[in-house]
Amino acid sequence: MSMKAPADLWRRRMSGLARGVGKPHSPLFMPLLHGVAAEIDALPVVDFVNDATKLRKGLSELRKVLGTCAIICAVPSAMEAEALGAEVGMEVWPPVVGHGPGAAVSGIDDPVATLLENSRVRASLDATRQLADLEPGEVVLAAVLTGPAALLAQLGMSAPDEDMYEFIGRAIAGLARLCAQA
Repeated sequence: MSMKAPADLWRRRMSGLARGVGKPHSPLFMPLLHGVAAEIDALPVVDFVNDATKLRKGLSELRKVLGTCAIICAVPSAMEAEALGAEVGMEVWPPVVGHGPGAAVSGIDDPVATLLENSRVRASLDATRQLADLEPGEVVLAAVLTGPAALLAQLGMSAPDEDMYEFIGRAIAGLARLCAQA
């Protein structure tokens, strides 16, 4: 899709994609290229995803190089699990969850505040704010977050109870709200 597309074209496309109607759409491959954006400045991915300015610059340059109308500001990269206490190995991209905190996660009172203590979460939100101010109006800013089942597995919760589902729901909904506000 051209960067010169009308501002409402992406809205129609996303609406149609969400409803599964119309012609087939090009694959949503942008989350896979998150690590590639770090290569633009020859940075290790771990440095890239922890620095809002580097993240903004790399993602913006990647969008320009690819000629897309979308920037994925957050990708499922175990950042939520890491923020909630899982051990995450950043030697490879996407990161690998070593093991989760298990039942210890239930001691967290405010999952959203805990998520905001994570440097990758903060960098993603800050980069989103910067991109919203600097990118042209027709560029779609999106966040792809880890789903509830995947997050529960990353946290080591093989048999979660109703309270844990509610906790994970609050965490993901709160992070989604923060992404939308950014």
